[in-house]
Amino acid sequence: MFHDQEEVSGKEATSLNPAVQPVVTIVWSESDKLQEGEQLPLARADALFKALDDEKRSEREKPGYTGGWYDKTKFRIDCTFHGERDSYEGRQDFGDGDGALIDHIQAYHEYYAKDENWKNFVLHNEGTEAWEKDKAKRETLLTEFVPYMRLHCNLTEQERTAADMLENGEALTPEQTAYFHAVLAHVDACREKLNAGDYHLPDPPQLSDFDKELQDYKAHAESEIAQEAEAAGMTVEEYAANGYEPQEQPADVQEQPEKAPPADTAPEQTAVRYYTINEGAARRANDANSYRDYAAGSATAEYRQMVDQAAAIAQRQKERVDPMYHEKIDALLDTYARKLAENLNDHYAIEARVPSILVAGGSNFPVHKKEKQNAARDRNMQEWQDVQGILDKIRSTGMGGISMDDPQAAAKLEAKLVKLESAQETMKAVNAYFRKNKTLEGCPSLTPEQITKLQQEMSQSWHLDKSRPYPAYMLSNNNAEIRRIHGRIEQVRQHEDTHFAGWEFDGGRVEANKADNRLQVFFDGKPDEAARDELKANGFRWAPSVGAWQRQLNKNAYYAAGYISCIQPISGEKPIDVQRSAQQQESAAPDAHLTGERISTPRGSFHVADMNREQIEAAGYGYHHSTDDGKYLIMGNGTQAFAIAADQREQENYMRTAELSTEQNYNMIDGQINNTPSVDELEEKAKRGEVISLSALAAAVKAEDSRTPQRDPDGKKPSIRAQLKADRVQSGKPQQREKEQETKRSIRQALEME
Repeated sequence: MFHDQEEVSGKEATSLNPAVQPVVTIVWSESDKLQEGEQLPLARADALFKALDDEKRSEREKPGYTGGWYDKTKFRIDCTFHGERDSYEGRQDFGDGDGALIDHIQAYHEYYAKDENWKNFVLHNEGTEAWEKDKAKRETLLTEFVPYMRLHCNLTEQERTAADMLENGEALTPEQTAYFHAVLAHVDACREKLNAGDYHLPDPPQLSDFDKELQDYKAHAESEIAQEAEAAGMTVEEYAANGYEPQEQPADVQEQPEKAPPADTAPEQTAVRYYTINEGAARRANDANSYRDYAAGSATAEYRQMVDQAAAIAQRQKERVDPMYHEKIDALLDTYARKLAENLNDHYAIEARVPSILVAGGSNFPVHKKEKQNAARDRNMQEWQDVQGILDKIRSTGMGGISMDDPQAAAKLEAKLVKLESAQETMKAVNAYFRKNKTLEGCPSLTPEQITKLQQEMSQSWHLDKSRPYPAYMLSNNNAEIRRIHGRIEQVRQHEDTHFAGWEFDGGRVEANKADNRLQVFFDGKPDEAARDELKANGFRWAPSVGAWQRQLNKNAYYAAGYISCIQPISGEKPIDVQRSAQQQESAAPDAHLTGERISTPRGSFHVADMNREQIEAAGYGYHHSTDDGKYLIMGNGTQAFAIAADQREQENYMRTAELSTEQNYNMIDGQINNTPSVDELEEKAKRGEVISLSALAAAVKAEDSRTPQRDPDGKKPSIRAQLKADRVQSGKPQQREKEQETKRSIRQALEME
């Protein structure tokens, strides 16, 4: 049996109170080890679920087993989460390999947080808002609820150990008894903080804090340090700051990082840079909180051990991923080493600010300073957790997809595409060689090791198609991946070319940071709690490094911003409409439609835009001039000018357009640029006494004689018969013609006399 079914004791009854710690209730179970309605403390249920899962897996592997494959169990966790009563329901299948209860909950939500099928299902059936809420809920469970449960399990283990020692510890010393009672009090205090939503728990008490002999030894050590400092001609503080050494260290020692000695066995191992640890501060922190002697260099040794472990993680990751990620892994490792040194040095400085009350005593204890120290401890612990998060980044580098955040995304995708295409050609060549020769021996596309490995795979029972080394599904899957990468490359390039817009709202502004690939919300002041909750629920997270709330820059970010009431644009538009308008304006600009050609005219050289006249006029450009052949119109806005292709109608009438802008005589719009006045106009000028030149009169007469027949009032050209008839009428009136000629001669004579 995994647990007792005896009557619950008083201590156990206290542990089954959700106000104290989470309680697991078995709703129903297919396992005969659990009963419906049974209640267990979280830590006990966590261990029990793991044992039942392992037992079921080993049981079904026994020969002749005919039972069920899984034991399904529905459970409910009642707890006090963030100061309020709450509950969580789920189902674990024992034998599925999920292990402990908390591990099962974490694995379940991590899977659905990344599953594209679940995402598409929610988006299709419930919409974008439901998907954002689903993501926010799972993020809360993974980042807050799971750590909350693990901390409760740790406290329960401390409580169990201390209670067992007190119950069975007849030979305990008074110091040990006081220590275990302090542990129980520590657990109770931590549970209250944890249930209220405060995860920054104080450090547990140490047995050394209750050892009177150690206290006496500390006083003796302090007196020795004071004597050594006096002999060195320094104060105790100066002596401690100098690492308890009489000689001062060079001022630049702590500024220069040290490089680790190269490893003899691994010449290509990741290079490690160690940063200096303040040994003086570490010694003071130890003396202020413990009676143990400080071992010189122990803080540096501990730091280097942690960096070495990180370097081992980085080296293993390098062996798993493409070399293009090695530089990023090295940068993350160096960041970890640097920030870890900074965090540890800050930690030692904080711990040395105020001594422990067990060291200094309760009389005149600086309570206010201790409160400040505790607050600084909390901040330092948060920084410590952030630094440890860099290790997770190292482990995940190169393992997931290529993000839009990566400035080299297109290049990395293209490199991946080259490998896939090369693999496709290799598989086709190997299959063709085997089809022709019925053997892989001597295949030029494979190395001897690859040939041996492939022959071994073909001999396996799971390799069903013996006619080809690479089954058809491998080629089709690889080809599908090639098509997917092609689509991703196009998506990345389209994202790079997309213009993203920001806006202003009442109390701040929103900026589209293309360099960091983030939509950032900047408030003039600190937003209220309701606004912060809205931002978190819609995927925005606070980034202290830039002082903004932000999320990845894409179309979904604008949709999510539309659900946040406090950041709506002043213009009254929705954020997605602001983005669409910006894209339309960008697409309407001629710069976005250049063909790469240039057209030269006497007035300059102009880029050709693939737009019609109506489109470019809508963008604020007006007609400037045309090319000589009339095929292109030059359109300008006062600062820029572009050439566009003229449509057929404009090409036919381009000379008329030129005439309208240059012809002085609008009666002479005849398809030729001609500013010559008519004979009638010259006659009128002469009658008014104006001077008329003979050359102008001769040109007017010549132009009138060679002028094409005029059109009738309806705009139609007269027929040939009508023209012949008009000529006969004119020939029948010789006197009128002679009179006109006589008038012209008199004008010429008058001009000659002048």
